[in-house]
Amino acid sequence: MPYWVLIPYGFVERIIILEFVCCASGIGMKKMDLIIAALVGLFFTLAIRAIFPGDYFIISLFCGISTVAIIWFFTGITGVRVWISSIFVLFILSTVEAISYVYATQSLLKFFSFIFVWVLTGIPHIVVLLLASFLIKKVRGNYAAREEKAT
Repeated sequence: MPYWVLIPYGFVERIIILEFVCCASGIGMKKMDLIIAALVGLFFTLAIRAIFPGDYFIISLFCGISTVAIIWFFTGITGVRVWISSIFVLFILSTVEAISYVYATQSLLKFFSFIFVWVLTGIPHIVVLLLASFLIKKVRGNYAAREEKAT
């Protein structure tokens, strides 16, 4: 995959992953720290992709570990919730990417270039993580409002 496609896409994906893990773990991270953390994570992910090209298991494993390490470095917080959220992100990514690969890639390659299909089949897991982050924030907000009203 050419870097002019991989870098912007990977940067957006890393921001979404970090946002979801922070949101699911209940960690507040400043937006500038989130952007810098995403750049650091992107750099490490590109390095792992260069060392292990095409090995999705190693890349996914490193993504989970580096997400926890980056959150620890930028917030000083690590724990079971961060690890579980990171594992949940890997589960979501693997599931959605597998489904989109099986059902969409081969049929879309007949009509579009590989780069376009790669980006197009990668969009669903970004949308799913965004919706999940929004849902978690909404539920936590409603729960906090209900607790406040009860007291």
